Amino acid sequence: MVTICLAMYMVSLLGLIVSIGYRIYLLVVYSHPYIMMSRDDYVSRDEVYNHMVQVACVEGMLFASSLCVFAFLIFLSVIAGFAIKSTHTHQIIVQHIVMRPQREATSN
Repeated sequence: MVTICLAMYMVSLLGLIVSIGYRIYLLVVYSHPYIMMSRDDYVSRDEVYNHMVQVACVEGMLFASSLCVFAFLIFLSVIAGFAIKSTHTHQIIVQHIVMRPQREATSN
């Protein structure tokens, strides 16, 4: 059971690495000024700026939460690794119960 948990933690960590990389990419893209140029005459630059700031804030919060989850999964992976190592060092204790021979009933 611990091995399955450890495998799931590793898969989740790989997904978080991809997610963190994508979030960094989006924060870099949203910080460039060429995005601020509006090709549509109906949308003002201020509206585009406000929208980009909102998107950047949401991406920043998601990035921070991804980092927290990443740290938590590393902690859980270390504990699962220690649990797997400790199961290899356990000794099996076998209790032997000696049965006493039954006495034959004496007849009078």
